[in-house]
Formats: sequence, C-alpha cells, structure tokens
Amino acid sequence: RVSITGISKGAGMIRPNMATMLGFLATDACVAPALLPGLVRELAEQSFNRITIDGDTSTNDSFMLIATQRAGHAPITALDSADGRALRDAVVAVAQQEFRQIFPQSGWVEHDAREIWRTKLAMAQGVLAKAGVSATDIAAIGITNQRETTVVWNRYTGIPYQNAIVWQDTRTAALCDVLSRRHGGQDRFREKTGLPISVYFSGIKLRWLFDQVDGLYEEALRGNLMFGTIDSWLIWNMTGGITGGKHYTDVTNASRTMLMNLKTLSWDSEILEELDIPVQILPEIKPSSGYFGAYHKNGAVIPISGVFGDQQAALFGQTC
Repeated sequence: RVSITGISKGAGMIRPNMATMLGFLATDACVAPALLPGLVRELAEQSFNRITIDGDTSTNDSFMLIATQRAGHAPITALDSADGRALRDAVVAVAQQEFRQIFPQSGWVEHDAREIWRTKLAMAQGVLAKAGVSATDIAAIGITNQRETTVVWNRYTGIPYQNAIVWQDTRTAALCDVLSRRHGGQDRFREKTGLPISVYFSGIKLRWLFDQVDGLYEEALRGNLMFGTIDSWLIWNMTGGITGGKHYTDVTNASRTMLMNLKTLSWDSEILEELDIPVQILPEIKPSSGYFGAYHKNGAVIPISGVFGDQQAALFGQTC
C-alpha cells in the first residue's frame, strides 16, 4: 500500500463543497477524478493528464488537496489551469509513500492506523513543497479510501486499541457462518443494506473485535471507544482529534459497514441490536459532497469538502 497525496489548481473555485470531488482517485485498476454532477465534460486520463470542467469560476487561483488510499497508493495530487474560462486541470504535483502490510497469521491483514495518519501528513507536506504552494493556497481537501477497513480508537487519547483490520481480512469467517445459519440465511440483511453476510464488511469486523479483544466492548459502553473506516479516522484527526475532532463518514463508506439502511441512509437500529453494537460509537453519516469540518494548518483553515469510497469514486469518475 502506498500513501499518495496531490494538489489540484484551478483558475478559480467552482464551489467549496464540491471542489474536491474533482480529484478523487478511484480503484486499483484506474485513477480518475469523481464526477461533479452536471459539470464534468472531459475526464482525466489514468495518468491524471487533464480534466475539463464547465462551471462558474472566480478570478482567484485555488488549489485542491486530494488525500487518497488505494491498493499500492495513497496520493495527494495537483492540477493547473490552462484556461480562465473553464477549469482545465493538469497534475502539478504528486507525493506517495508505501506503508506496511501486517500479516499476523494466514488470512489476517492489518494496517497501523497511526502510520497511515503520519504518512498522510508527510505526503501533504511533500506535495505542497513540490507544487511550490503553501497551506493558505489550498481551497479544499477531499478524501477517498478503501472502504471496509476498520479502526477503533480511544476518543480521549486518540490511540487505536489495535491495528486496523483491512477489508480483505478473513478472520471473521466463523462469525459470518454463525450469523448466516440464523433465520434468513446469508441474505438476511440484504433487503436493508444491499449486502450479504460476508467477511468484507466493517460491522462484522467490529463485532469480532468486541468478542475477541478483552475489555473492548466495555470501552464502547463507557463511551470511550470510537469506530470508523479510514475516512472517519482521517477526518477526526484532521479536524482536531482529541480536541474536538469531527466523527463523520459519508454514505458510500457507511454503506459498506452492513449497518446502514439504504432507504433511510442512517444506521439501522435492528441490525445494531442484533449485532449488539452501541450506536453512540458510530460516526455521523453525511452526504459525500459537503462540509466535513476544517483542517487548520499554518494559519490556513481548509474545509474538508468531499469524501468518497474508492469504488463509488470510480463509478462517478468513469461516468458509469
């Protein structure tokens, strides 16, 4: 896995709450900005050569900082305007760095969440230096990530209770078998969540952690524990961490926990009750394009304006 960071520059901003959607990186197979509904006319090539967007612009130059996690990469990217009438963005700078894959035993895959956070900070500094800009030049931040990777951390210390369980980890297979043998079988939650019971999904990983890690469930009941996928972990740290960090996720990442009701776009109380997951430990679910708080850096206050799971980012980015 690699952490990649990039910056995009445009001759003006479209709208802060949508601007970062330009730079979402997609799947392992392709890298593409996410679609801004009604605005995108020309998609970037896989090499991030250029993207053209029709829309309202201001006269001030602005940049977008795009934080991404995907297989092998976690980028931050930069685009440069070639036409004042539209945003014709080319990548100005990209920084990337590998982070460790941890394999405690066969079928288990873990990441060090603190290492991911440190890598992001380093890559942000690196890409700003490459682009020759400062934090005050950044108009907005966007995040896209591998979706089901599960992090649990202490809200008062900011320290994860253990390594993050990665999406492809299979340690929950026995628990999935138990759940699937109950009434309704493997598809018992599909009508609400769109998902079968599977080792992929974060809700089952969280239940496994409660069953297997001594004292963890009690930490949740005491209100000390916070749960999230990588987007939530990054948002919380960027917006203040233990000093008021925002506990948010977006609908695309929430949809891969197997805990969100697709009709209400909220955490499903019946599924939470069956899995015995306290709702207070879960992040607030927000639209993918919107305000997720702000990152304060060297006098700059930079809004986090878009969050997208990698597969959904690819869906929009490729106009599928």
